[in-house]
Amino acid sequence: MENLQKVENSLQNIELENAVNIDWLSLNFKNVQAEELLEIFCNATNDTNVSFENFVYNDDRGFVTGYTHSYSYLGTPYIVISFCPTRSEMGVNIQITGQGCKLIYFDDLIRFLEETSKITQDYKCNRLDISFDDFNRIIPVKEMIESTIKDLDVCSGVRNIISRIKRDMISIYTNHWNGYTSENLVFGKHRSARSFRLYDKKLEQKRLDIDYWYRLEIELRTKGKSKNADIAFKQFINGEKTIYDLFYDNISTIVTFTKDYKSSNTDFTTQKMANFWIDFLDYLTSHNMYYAK
Repeated sequence: MENLQKVENSLQNIELENAVNIDWLSLNFKNVQAEELLEIFCNATNDTNVSFENFVYNDDRGFVTGYTHSYSYLGTPYIVISFCPTRSEMGVNIQITGQGCKLIYFDDLIRFLEETSKITQDYKCNRLDISFDDFNRIIPVKEMIESTIKDLDVCSGVRNIISRIKRDMISIYTNHWNGYTSENLVFGKHRSARSFRLYDKKLEQKRLDIDYWYRLEIELRTKGKSKNADIAFKQFINGEKTIYDLFYDNISTIVTFTKDYKSSNTDFTTQKMANFWIDFLDYLTSHNMYYAK
C-alpha cells in the first residue's frame, strides 16, 4: 500500500504541459513466457519502482478477455501482463493504461522491444491510443462541437464535416460536475478500428487545481483486416515516425471540418476547409517535435 501511495502521489504531481503522448498500449507476444517478458520489461524501464517484485500475481484474473492469469503492477490495472497457462497459442498480452504510460518513457519501450526481439519477433500491437493534452486552449473545442451539431442536423440541409466515420457513429455528450458543465465529442464507436474523442479532462479527473484541460485522443486498433494500431506502433518503434507524426497523420485524415456546403453536394473535392481547422493543423505542423517523452 505504501508503494502504491507513492506512485499515486507521483502521478498526481506530474508536470502538466501541452504534449502528445501514448495513452494506452496493448501488445501481444507469441513464443515467450509471461515471467520472461515481465523481467525484460522491468529491466528496460528507468523507473526503479517498476520492478518484478512490485507485480502482483493473479491466478484467477487476466484483465484482458480470454486470459486467466496475470501479473499486475502493485495490484492495479496500470501495467498488466496477462496469460493463459493452458492456451499458449493465445500468447502473452501486455497492457499499459493511461496511468501506466506515465511511468515509462519512449526509450523504455524501444529498449524493451529490442531485448524481447532476441527471444521472439512474433508480436503485434492490438491497441494504441495517442492523446494531445491541451492546457492552453489550442484545440478549437467550441468550433469542433458547433460544426458537428450543425452537421448532424439532417433537417438543415447543410454539411460541414467530411469523414469516413458514418453519422450514426458520431455523438456529442455533456458532463456535469461541481457546477461545471462541458461538452464532449466522439467520432467512432467502442472498438472501432480508428476513432477519436474530444473531452474535458479536467472535469473527468475532477481537478479543481487546474484552470483548463481538454484532451483530443485517437484510438487505433488491430482487428479483422484493419491493422491500424500495429502499423502505426511499428512505424514509431522502427523510427519511421514520431508519436507526433502519427497523431497528425490520423487526426488530419479521420475528419476534415469544412465551410458550410449543401448536403446534396457529394463532390468533396470542391469543399473548402474551415479556417479554424486550418489553423489547428498548422499549429500541429509547426510544433511537430512537441511530445512529452
